Amino acid sequence: MQPSLSRSIDLSRFRHLPLAGDASTRRFFRLVPRNGEEPTLVLMQFEKGEGEKGVRGFVDATRLFEMSQCPVPKILSASTAEGCIVLEDLGDATLEIVAEAAEFPLHLYEEAVDVLIRLHSRSGLYRRRFPEIFSRRMDGARIRMELDFLRRHGLESSRPLSAVEEKAFDLGVAELTARIAPFSATLNHRDYHSRNIMATARGIVLVDFQDALLAPPFYDLASLLRDSYLAVPPQVSEALMLLYIGEARKAGIPLPQSECEARRLFDLVALERNLKALGTFSYHGLVLGRERYLAGIPLTLKHVRANREADSPILAPVTEIVECALGEVS
Repeated sequence: MQPSLSRSIDLSRFRHLPLAGDASTRRFFRLVPRNGEEPTLVLMQFEKGEGEKGVRGFVDATRLFEMSQCPVPKILSASTAEGCIVLEDLGDATLEIVAEAAEFPLHLYEEAVDVLIRLHSRSGLYRRRFPEIFSRRMDGARIRMELDFLRRHGLESSRPLSAVEEKAFDLGVAELTARIAPFSATLNHRDYHSRNIMATARGIVLVDFQDALLAPPFYDLASLLRDSYLAVPPQVSEALMLLYIGEARKAGIPLPQSECEARRLFDLVALERNLKALGTFSYHGLVLGRERYLAGIPLTLKHVRANREADSPILAPVTEIVECALGEVS
């Protein structure tokens, strides 16, 4: 039996077709009108016990992104009691699908960078209105938690780390934490990749933004250009990097002063982001047996291998440990 929402939308008038979800516990359904005359909608259902918090968090994040002039789905109905939200249906055309079907959609990626500039430069104006969102930060504790998750569910999935490996891994985590955490002052989408950016008739629209948090300004850009699902051509990545840096400086987004320092911070953030993603893929694929998540490991591991900061003396052992543990999976 499907949950009921507000009286403005009678769910009995729709057929409920399950949609593929993300790595969360939420469930999604496409609502297809039985009369065939109304537009389709999307129902997002939170896990029991998380409904009220989940609905309120999503609604707040939607309002913040809208106020920052970032395109997000329209909320048509929401119920904290039922833990459900009805959204406009954006279709199925993600950036990943568009890019795989034709030549690389550079114009959509340029639009995605423009949206990032808006989010990173304007969202801070509403800090007092959304204290819960701005309380989340990519600080040292979060970085250590994410990389420890990788160690437990990815690196140690086949064998425990040796004492030497543990020490090397801990030193690498400390290095990443010390160099990244001080820059975590810009609101980021957090999962800004090709599967969370929809190509629609009204332009790109963002999804899965409810976990937005304060992070280095390059975090979202790293998610976009070092995507685990879609390889961005090197020349396109370089052009988009320069576009972001130039527009970010004009918009007053805090970046390191020199371009060299900016690129180094980008590489550090991208490395942490990719390592975190490997932990997620490993957990779902190796621990929970959801093998479709293993498909994200090869490209992510390739990004780690190619990362310029991965060769630094303290971080190189970390990437070697990761390669040893997950190289065969890829």
